[in-house]
Amino acid sequence: MSTIYDIAEKCNVSSATVSRALKDDPRISYKTKELVKRVAKELNYHPNAIAKSLKLGKSSTIGVITNDLSTFAVPNIVAGIEMIANSYNYDLILGNTSNQRDKEQVYINVLKQKQVEGIIFVGTWAELDRNYNFLNVGVPCVAINRHYENDKVCTVNHDDIHVSYLATEYLIKKSYTRIAFINGPMDEVSPPGRLAGYKKAILNYQLLFKKEWTISGDWHFDTGYLAGKRYLQGNIIPNAIVAANDLIAIGAIKAIDEMGLRVPDDIAVIGCDNRTISENYKPRLTTIKLPLVEMGQTAARNLFMQLLNNQKMQSSILKSSIIIRESA
Repeated sequence: MSTIYDIAEKCNVSSATVSRALKDDPRISYKTKELVKRVAKELNYHPNAIAKSLKLGKSSTIGVITNDLSTFAVPNIVAGIEMIANSYNYDLILGNTSNQRDKEQVYINVLKQKQVEGIIFVGTWAELDRNYNFLNVGVPCVAINRHYENDKVCTVNHDDIHVSYLATEYLIKKSYTRIAFINGPMDEVSPPGRLAGYKKAILNYQLLFKKEWTISGDWHFDTGYLAGKRYLQGNIIPNAIVAANDLIAIGAIKAIDEMGLRVPDDIAVIGCDNRTISENYKPRLTTIKLPLVEMGQTAARNLFMQLLNNQKMQSSILKSSIIIRESA
């Protein structure tokens, strides 16, 4: 790797002159600046970021630690973080724990060694975090898709109640009155909120809330498929289904199809997440789009408010939006 000393030797000037020329110091002549910059380019010279950070007392770098980079939500969130970081001329160092809790502290230690100025923790889905690993990190931290039992942490999350309220209200406004709900596991963070949003919409519009029309399972296709079969074998068949994610919704559509019914002509189905499959499945799935990019952007803005303006960071809860396609 080339250094300013290599440039100085080739230009027959001092290393101090090279340093000043690269910074466009007015004390250096235009001719010398042009020579130094041309030689620097020829030698593929890049400033030593570590030395620069030691000198300035800042690294212009933030860290991002995530549970699982392969989960659909995370790349969108990280993209939002990167947009804001780049606008401030900051770089990212990304750590992926692969859902191994011990690795989170390892990455925290690595990022501290790299002198990052702040860290953003990205959960792959909404989760309750009791570890508080970052409280002793010594740099500002923001957490996305994580919930805590006190307000010591700045968080950015989406509104789970609003997610299912929006989906249910959409169906009600399209004149559906027998609306069932298929949820994820009730011992996780999001499902109780999703159930509350569905129930709130049903009651707000003075429809009958039927407990037997709410089924909980896991987040996968089979939950939607088995729940769909159960609904279709009941005495009163729903004419619409709200699913807590797109995979559940597609499972329900499969069950409806196997019973010889059509979506949305006989039963409408709406999902949540706006995963890639929702656009490519037949019928194309109406779904709720989570504000993933916006969550990343909001978290990064909060972090930079603290880093650059010393302003107190505020937690945020963002609203989702509906993507209308063919299934409802």
